[in-house]
Amino acid sequence: MNTQATAPGSTARAGPSAWLARAALAVGAPVAFLLALEGGLRVLGVGRPATFLIADETAGTLRTNPEFARLFLPGGFDLRPLNFRVAARKPPNTVRVVILRESAAQGVPVPSFGFGPQLRAQLRARFPGRSIEVLNTGIVAVNSHVVYRIAREMARYEPDLFVVYAGNNEVVGPFGPGCAYLSQMPPLWLIRASVFVRATRTGQLVGALMGRLAGGAAPAEWGGMSMFVNSAVPGDDPRLGAVYRNFEANLDGIVDAASGAGAKAILCTVVANLKDCPPFLSRHRQGLSGADLSAWTAAFDAGRLAWRLGDPSARAP
Repeated sequence: MNTQATAPGSTARAGPSAWLARAALAVGAPVAFLLALEGGLRVLGVGRPATFLIADETAGTLRTNPEFARLFLPGGFDLRPLNFRVAARKPPNTVRVVILRESAAQGVPVPSFGFGPQLRAQLRARFPGRSIEVLNTGIVAVNSHVVYRIAREMARYEPDLFVVYAGNNEVVGPFGPGCAYLSQMPPLWLIRASVFVRATRTGQLVGALMGRLAGGAAPAEWGGMSMFVNSAVPGDDPRLGAVYRNFEANLDGIVDAASGAGAKAILCTVVANLKDCPPFLSRHRQGLSGADLSAWTAAFDAGRLAWRLGDPSARAP
């Protein structure tokens, strides 16, 4: 019987099992390293909790995380949720309502007279025999990408109702095309993956190192809507299509989170005070001819003057 001997120094062709083992090692080794690094950083206390609620000093009680918004906004902005405490397990005979929104629901500039306290007062008057909790999770400058994450977390704490009052910041909020500090407009799956990574201690460490290397180019403090003047988005901007799709997907996710927790969800249309709040900025379309540009400028100047004089009946020339 003839046999073929393997030549010295040659390598036999690897079978399927060997390739699977190599692939598992190539994937498993980095994953194991990252898990070990994440666990080590947590043990050493590096980084901060990335959840909206964190453990309070009182056993069984949670409080809002003042650092939560740093996942989405530069730390120098110092924008924080309202400070409240809530029992991790809902007490008997309690109705727990969660408000999901941005600054309008938070009640800026006077939260004690905002949407949350008014809703709480109305519900307590309507249901005097029940304990009413209204948890206002609103944060200035956030949008549905942030609200979606908060909703998924709050669904763990036995909510009865989600009240969603969102939509004003989809263009200028985090990941929006008009965002002055984070406007790459990546696809939705990449946005959520990015937020997940930045929520880890490893992601926070990498972000801190990159921030030091970049030399701190982010704005030092929150400047309100004036920060977005140089990032205007016209009404025909093609990026708005992605904004609408992302908003719809986030709303679907919020409703799914409520449904999965056995809660109801109310989606509210945001109101706009057009009489007392003029547009922050006006832009004409690109490519206006000389005559059209002159007419637009004259109408714009006349409208601005009429507004300053308090004459809403004025007509453009």
